[in-house]
Amino acid sequence: MVNKKQLISFIKKEISKFDALAIADDKCKNEAQTRTYLIEPFLEILGYHRLKDLITEYAADFGDRGINKVDYAVCVNSKTPIMVIECKKYGKKLNDKDAGQLNNYFVNTTSAKIGILTNGIEYRFYASEKKDSILNKNPFYVFNLDEYDESDFEILAKFHRTAIEIKTIIEEANESHFISDFDEALFKELLAPSDEFVKAILNRMGVRGNDKIKVKIKELVNSYSLKVAMDKVAIEESKKGGNTGIVTTHDELKYYHIIKTLLVQTKKVVSDRISYKDQKNSFVILVDGNIRKAICSLIFTDKMKKIVIGTKEFKVEKIDDMLGLKKDLTDSALTYFE
Repeated sequence: MVNKKQLISFIKKEISKFDALAIADDKCKNEAQTRTYLIEPFLEILGYHRLKDLITEYAADFGDRGINKVDYAVCVNSKTPIMVIECKKYGKKLNDKDAGQLNNYFVNTTSAKIGILTNGIEYRFYASEKKDSILNKNPFYVFNLDEYDESDFEILAKFHRTAIEIKTIIEEANESHFISDFDEALFKELLAPSDEFVKAILNRMGVRGNDKIKVKIKELVNSYSLKVAMDKVAIEESKKGGNTGIVTTHDELKYYHIIKTLLVQTKKVVSDRISYKDQKNSFVILVDGNIRKAICSLIFTDKMKKIVIGTKEFKVEKIDDMLGLKKDLTDSALTYFE
């Protein structure tokens, strides 16, 4: 069984001593050199051996033509590719056209579940939303050898040859896209309210709307009115959490909703039974409002953010880190639902 902490530590050590930019500036003048001095060493850090696991110039074409070839097909314990990698030379800015090229190779490599686009420094990871479908237009994860933090080592560990679980990665990728799409859709709706949104507000107000009133409602949906509404929501949610005299922060509520969204992806977890209790030094996410049924605790200060799940502690840098903790969170929650 793979020791996750040791694997993360190994990747951190190897990435930290891999002076990619110095190597690139000195040796990478074209795509072939970029592959040799940057991409293959990076893949080796993730456990993939050039001769055993990588098929170069893999035929990824329609039918038997074999004209179009992807730079690398990654295979693990078989000759069937699980990932395809399209490479560009160091210094090239990756764009949608490059992603489209990767997608064409992906579509014609039916066994592949992940597509990677890279220039040796930046690695964009793509996945398909549906089986045997095209890649999502947005990468679900981007790693940059010139700019990374501690959370990246945990994510990269999931792609290591000894630990990779394609199904789990795809599920997390789709959840990441779902959350991003939700945020973007909500933003667009609030920025330019639709007639349906306005109608819903008027129904809540008990007012029959004409064109003049509808225009007025749209004008009233602005950053000020939204802040007023969110402050009221925070107060109501705080009451549900049983809070008295403790300020529930926006960050705590944001993480609470993301964690709840991740948990209810599991059918056994009932949304209505999940709540929270804001305490002096922690924000506890509960089942049935029972402090003895704590799923996790959020400990947020000005200097750091930490999540405690059982006896484990995890430092978090950004909201996307929650995807990597989904299994731990779900396992903790299921102890109270089974």
